[in-house]
Amino acid sequence: MAAQGFGTQEVITSSASDARSVYATDLDGDGDADVLSGSHTDNKIAWYEYVGAGNGVNGGAFGPQQVITNSADRPSSVYATDLDGDGDADVLSASVLDDEIAWYENLGGGTFGAQQVITSSADGAWSVYAADLDGDGDEDVLSASYNDDKIAWYENLGGGSFGAQQVITTGALSARSVYATDLDGDGDADVLSASSLDDKIAWYENTGGGTFGTQQVITTNADGPYTVYATDLDGDGDADVLYDSFNDNKIAWCENLYQPVFVYQAAQASNGDATLSLSYGQASAPYYIFHS
Repeated sequence: MAAQGFGTQEVITSSASDARSVYATDLDGDGDADVLSGSHTDNKIAWYEYVGAGNGVNGGAFGPQQVITNSADRPSSVYATDLDGDGDADVLSASVLDDEIAWYENLGGGTFGAQQVITSSADGAWSVYAADLDGDGDEDVLSASYNDDKIAWYENLGGGSFGAQQVITTGALSARSVYATDLDGDGDADVLSASSLDDKIAWYENTGGGTFGTQQVITTNADGPYTVYATDLDGDGDADVLYDSFNDNKIAWCENLYQPVFVYQAAQASNGDATLSLSYGQASAPYYIFHS
């Protein structure tokens, strides 16, 4: 029987001062997953090439730190996806003290271009993510910023250009995390947020064409949440919500109970007899059960 579980800790680097964010994807186009990091006090966005077990630093699987930039003022979040449509993974960052959401073009072969600022109007930028929010097939950018309580997005205009900040809400008090996936089963990417001052995990329905509905609170039982994520945790085909909360030391999830409903329709016949029909539809919004 094959061994199960996980091996011991393998250190990729100890040179990411006050490391705040990590992500893994293929950055150099060789088919394996490399590692990306953002570290707070050295202002660094860096990556580490997967070179195979035993071939890396100190006999590990990853090569040395390769700095993409050290000009992000207190980076707090990194992410990578194809932003310019050329087939490779570009890098995104959110940095707190310069209020910037920025990206770095993947030039191929493990090299990256200079920092390109998408916005400097995310006051206390804490989280960055990307998804197709307007249904045009490219990756738009999302941000959460805690000083202005803002969840916002930036349209991908093509060719590495992005539109102006479009605010989804300013009601996420001390916004710390943002994520996007289809929560209501209609095929587009809805938005999730975690905000630490009001203890809220909330979502915003994608209503099409780059517009979003008002904040819908999933729970206020998260005491100081910093991260939110969604995936199918119970195997029923929809995206459940997972989060952490700093002040009560919790990892918790909320089950997505979105389900079809039957809509009662009654019609009055011309002879005065009532006729009954049932039409099959869907609930207008997901609802959740809290699990701790």
